[in-house]
Amino acid sequence: MPSEDLILSLLKHRRLFLDELARLSGLSRHVLLEKLHELDDSIEIHGEEVVVKEVFKLLEHGLEKGLEIGKLSSLVDWKDFEKLSSEIFSLHGYETINNVSIYSPQRLQIDVVAIDASTGLSFVVDCKHWSASSRSRLVQAASSHYERTMRLSKMVPQAIPKYPLLGKTRFLIPLLVTLLTPSLRSHRNVLIISIRELNNVLQEAHYVLEEFNIKPIPVVK
Repeated sequence: MPSEDLILSLLKHRRLFLDELARLSGLSRHVLLEKLHELDDSIEIHGEEVVVKEVFKLLEHGLEKGLEIGKLSSLVDWKDFEKLSSEIFSLHGYETINNVSIYSPQRLQIDVVAIDASTGLSFVVDCKHWSASSRSRLVQAASSHYERTMRLSKMVPQAIPKYPLLGKTRFLIPLLVTLLTPSLRSHRNVLIISIRELNNVLQEAHYVLEEFNIKPIPVVK
């Protein structure tokens, strides 16, 4: 298994030369190359440089190694979270808009809007980069995100000039994506899942929404 210091160094720096990585991880060059081979699904080696290509796969290696989630999550920022969420939606055919910012008639910010152009069904995603998530914290976050999604449903016409893709939306699904598996799965019409579950949820989206009684919110146009 890859060493703890190796995984932590890669997550912290993202790009390192082999000699520097060997020093930080306390491994000989020969052993380092063997350990990096075990991480080939999450890193690439270009000559003497090691580059992290899949942050969350590297994070999973750390979890399998038994590293503390708090230590790992401190090295993964909200941009990683949003980017990965957006990429997963794209793999399932959704068109995505990241960092939606609307200032009129009200101020509104959304991490990711993922739109299925064929149906108009769109996920409004709030990415929560937390190392711990109590039930009360999830309830509060879900309630806030529900209100945010309701405001977006009424503000789409004003936002279309800035974000033309929003013109394809017909219904909105509020979705909270967390780092850890949440203790609460839905609250106030908001679906709550971990980033690890997003791919599987999208494969069975219709059934998941039905199971948790998540009702699409019509867009006012």
